[in-house]
Amino acid sequence: MRTKKILTAVMAIVMMSALFLTACGSKTTTLESYVNDNSDVREQLDKALGSAEDQGVKVDIQGNDIIYTFALASLDGITEEIAKSDEIKSAFEEAMDGQADAFKSVASQMVEATGIEGIRVIVNYTYEDEVVATGTFEADSN
Repeated sequence: MRTKKILTAVMAIVMMSALFLTACGSKTTTLESYVNDNSDVREQLDKALGSAEDQGVKVDIQGNDIIYTFALASLDGITEEIAKSDEIKSAFEEAMDGQADAFKSVASQMVEATGIEGIRVIVNYTYEDEVVATGTFEADSN
């Protein structure tokens, strides 16, 4: 499934970004402010995430949340009826459950790289502006 390949690529980008984050020391309280306060990190992250957006995936950092938004309307053959069907919603929820460890790992790596607690990964599958399926994943407690 194309979405799984995109998801894997986006997670790799965020994990790679963690390497950039470790190079910068900061006393900021949120991931968003950490990234915004470090122009080199912001620039590298924007560059890495630009390729994800080309694949219909938007990645935002708000507070301590890394938010992946998969725009289903951008995928060939996905109509509103298909995107909002119970079968598709269940399929995306199962896919997120199957990737839960990977999402938790991204959050954990970002906590480790920045020292900022409470980082979460939120995954949204949307059609137009409506969320069809969503999941929230937190770093594992050590």
